[in-house]
Amino acid sequence: MNSKYSSIDHDNKIFAKNPRAWLILLLAFTGIVVSSYLSWTKFSNKNLLCNGLGDCNAVNSSVYAYLFDIPIAYLGLGMYTLIAILLLLDTKIKFMELTKLSIFGISLFGSIYSFWLTYVEVVIIEAICIYCIASAIIITSIFILSIYQLKNN
Repeated sequence: MNSKYSSIDHDNKIFAKNPRAWLILLLAFTGIVVSSYLSWTKFSNKNLLCNGLGDCNAVNSSVYAYLFDIPIAYLGLGMYTLIAILLLLDTKIKFMELTKLSIFGISLFGSIYSFWLTYVEVVIIEAICIYCIASAIIITSIFILSIYQLKNN
């Protein structure tokens, strides 16, 4: 291999070997944007803009919007950031299998918890938050892609 390109190949190993990693990274960054908006509104005590699509504020102000007094939005932001960091760090260190397994575990937990929260929205709160649904779709998509990542060793 030409030494001129060897560092490029090493730096992009996870992305070059499996383009699904790019999609997971894109989804993680999308999740960061969604959860950042939710976190900002929670932190600044602002209303969410739902444009008549559900009642985001009813969901975001419910007791279910917290886990151990921590806003779910902050936990979502941390989850998506961790997934992105794991993928980006994997280009610098050689823990590809550990990265795949970690993303699988994080997204499995995130998907299960998102399904629970969606159930709570519909059945208990009787209101829908489009941002919460978007986050549930994003983390479930990451989870599905992470299954393929693990299967394609």
